[in-house]
Amino acid sequence: MKRERVITDTSRARFLACPRRYDFEVVRMQEREKPGFSRSREFDDSAREMLAAFELLRGWGIEYREAAIGACGSELLRLAGEDERRREAIESALAVVLRYARKHEDDLRGVATDGDLPIVAHPVSTPLLVPCRSCGGLGCESCSQLREAGWRRATPWQYRTVLDSAVWINGEPWLVVRRFTGGSDVAEIRDGLGYRFDDLGQLWAFSKLIDATPRGILYDVIRRSAPSEPKTIKCRKCNGSGTMDPATGEVCPACDGTGVGGISKAACDTDLSTWWEVARRYPHLDTDALKDEHAEQLQRIRSRGDSFSFRVARAVDPEEIVEWRREAYEVAKEIERCERSGSWRRNHLACKAPGRRCPFRSICAKHDVTLSDRLSFATTENPAALDAWRPRIGVEIGHNMIEKLIYEHGEPR
Repeated sequence: MKRERVITDTSRARFLACPRRYDFEVVRMQEREKPGFSRSREFDDSAREMLAAFELLRGWGIEYREAAIGACGSELLRLAGEDERRREAIESALAVVLRYARKHEDDLRGVATDGDLPIVAHPVSTPLLVPCRSCGGLGCESCSQLREAGWRRATPWQYRTVLDSAVWINGEPWLVVRRFTGGSDVAEIRDGLGYRFDDLGQLWAFSKLIDATPRGILYDVIRRSAPSEPKTIKCRKCNGSGTMDPATGEVCPACDGTGVGGISKAACDTDLSTWWEVARRYPHLDTDALKDEHAEQLQRIRSRGDSFSFRVARAVDPEEIVEWRREAYEVAKEIERCERSGSWRRNHLACKAPGRRCPFRSICAKHDVTLSDRLSFATTENPAALDAWRPRIGVEIGHNMIEKLIYEHGEPR
């Protein structure tokens, strides 16, 4: 009996990029150079942990969601220790996720479930099948009597992934795929949200988990920065001091002692809610006058849309999922061929890919070590390299808060 094998989106991508890197990292467990600090990676991982805690509580209909996010952020900061770069990224992620939680507090309440539990950071493992030679997985007369039309028999390969979240909209299941971005152009970000192969694999795993055909993917886009507050203009009457006479402490009647005379018309990377939040801090500013005076600026912000947090729905084409399943099967077969022959080709173009320097380059590039020496490591499979990463701190904090609240107040209705 063949041993069970595992393929993930990450391991598949690494094999396609460079089979020899896959051999070093996944098959032979060779130690690699530690990657340098990446703020975006630290931000994304921290945000996913906090969002997992938030969505678990929302899935159960329990309040204290911001408390769960704060508890998760505090734990991540504790683990970061004195590393200022990590702490800055985590604090930035905390501010962004809190804003996201306030904006989406009451929407998407129809959280999809696996049994009684909400699908949040949910690990899934499902077998890869051999496609029918006649139809390639689309379904034909010769394979119509099979358990799953188009797919003949199981392979020793399991596809493993982690689902961010899932919701029911108008009675139809949608897979939620979270994307973090550093860009600010909403139109450009939307254009770049076409199906990636990772997304199709997750959609297929989701359909197996709920035993139903999902409607499509709901991309949940979050920027790695919070909106900037518009600058204020100092009051001309008191020159921004807030007092008419420092000796007597007489409050300036024009600005009510705030020292603010208005809001600047300079361009600002913000959204409408943040702009008006700043304006409402100063009750002496006339709202109607602000609308007229800043009409052009407000229109620019409105037309740009909320680039800090928005969603894009993409309906699914079943043939795209079939194409993904065929390619995943072919990649698994190619890995098996490389293992049988012991030959793992090297992709020289991947050695110096911009921003993605191979962590095994120093091993491959040693001219004083023969090829046979480099490939003489013990061949033991590395489970850690095969498992898909999932938020663990956020899930644990979310479950702990749920158990505590249920113990104190009973199950939510």
